[in-house]
Amino acid sequence: MSVTVDFLSGLYNKHSCYADRLTPEQMKAIHVPTPLEATLRRWILKRNDVVIVGNPGDGKTHLFMRLASELKKVDADVVLDATAESDYELIIKRWTAARRRTRPFCLAINQGPLNQLVLQHAGKVDVIEEVQRQMAQQLYYASAPKQPKGVFVVDLNLRSVLTPDIIDQALDNLLAEENFESCSEYFGDETTDGAVNRQALHHAQIRQRLKQLLVTAGHVGRHITMRDLQGFLSYLLFGGRTCAEMVREPSSLSYRYFNLCFTGEGDLFDAIRDVFDPLRATVPRVDEDLWENTGVQDGWVFSRPPLTPDHYEDAWDQFVALKRQYFFEHRDGDALLSFIEEDDRTFLDLLKTDGASTDQFLPRVLEAINSFYCPELMEGGQVLRLWGAQHYDEHSPKVMVSCYRILRDKFSLQLPKLAPWLAGAMEYQPDHLLLAYTGKSSSAIGLRVDRGLWRALMLASRGMPLGLRSPQYARSLQAFTTRLHRMEAKASPLETAVIFNIARNQRSQVVIDRKKGQYVQL
Repeated sequence: MSVTVDFLSGLYNKHSCYADRLTPEQMKAIHVPTPLEATLRRWILKRNDVVIVGNPGDGKTHLFMRLASELKKVDADVVLDATAESDYELIIKRWTAARRRTRPFCLAINQGPLNQLVLQHAGKVDVIEEVQRQMAQQLYYASAPKQPKGVFVVDLNLRSVLTPDIIDQALDNLLAEENFESCSEYFGDETTDGAVNRQALHHAQIRQRLKQLLVTAGHVGRHITMRDLQGFLSYLLFGGRTCAEMVREPSSLSYRYFNLCFTGEGDLFDAIRDVFDPLRATVPRVDEDLWENTGVQDGWVFSRPPLTPDHYEDAWDQFVALKRQYFFEHRDGDALLSFIEEDDRTFLDLLKTDGASTDQFLPRVLEAINSFYCPELMEGGQVLRLWGAQHYDEHSPKVMVSCYRILRDKFSLQLPKLAPWLAGAMEYQPDHLLLAYTGKSSSAIGLRVDRGLWRALMLASRGMPLGLRSPQYARSLQAFTTRLHRMEAKASPLETAVIFNIARNQRSQVVIDRKKGQYVQL
């Protein structure tokens, strides 16, 4: 039996995740069908070249192995792991030879090696130039890029696996009854932690809460791979333990799924903890009832969980577990999601718009950028001021100066979209917006507003001192406004300069007569 509890538990520590090491039975057991597979099959049967790029764990090799029969049918030349190739010249020679013989060429490659391949051969090999073009256009904002011909590039870094359908399928794979035959001694006892977890993960409400949590975490900006998702779900069930370890260890709240969800290690766990933990959602009435073991008696999926600590020092750990269990298993538990930080909620709402309503947030973004430099000047988000500093060292500036401003109608907020050839092939959840300058059609100036920058701007709008703000985001904003200055700044005989003294928190204004070279008004 190749699909065992130990194999599935190994999905968490990645011992069981490498496609080229799996038996056919194991590969089938963890396979999650997606529309991308059908799209790739169609491209290959039409004898197109295919490049799948991503990070380890994205499933590049797995996809090509699933399409083995189609690849054989068209006599494709397949490189399952170009990352292992040390000589990129050999890849180019194989690709060129395949094209001469009208054989499809299929390449699975990690992001770093592909960048090196493009760097070495762009401008020399036509197909590499096309790969470079497609990589730059996997996402677009306004005008859709043209449809490729002959070669298709798929960047799995953009694929979201945190969708309800994929989560459901991955859970169904994990919970298949036959998977537990190798550890029937443990899972045959319905009171064990693993058996309780299995029962819970079958329940519709608990699944729904889990999907809500994972979809929310998908917008944080971390790239989550299929391997990350499968490892996460495995950990919820087994806690990273083998069958022998589960049999040997006593029952513990720390091994219940509602605790494991927030205690594991990896990018997905970090994303979840970053955006939400029920423990941080303070609801005095609910918290008091849970702590005192009063109220909240009804509305539980299973029986009312008792809070009966043997020692006072155990009470906190049990309360933490109960609060997390409340989120998943009480009928009102999903209300805790509304206690996500306001800035995160606003940003998530913005990402969920259809794109047509994003501009209602535009004044808020412009005003926040203005506040980042001068919180004393409020102009209702109708303009963007171009700020600069006169300093020649690496220290934070003491004074900011603005002589120019750009009207709101020269900007738009745009949501990214997948390139047309990828639309419908894979799921994509935007994790940023683009503040686009539209003043001149020939220009391409934009500011990427991700969660980190959004939070920094909102803190600025609430008055966080300039000296305490992130240098990273200060540099991004300055680069953006500097480019705008080159496009929009036009000298006029009379100019008004706004001066903000950061150290003293003082704003002043002066009118300058450029022709006469003098101050007109202070």
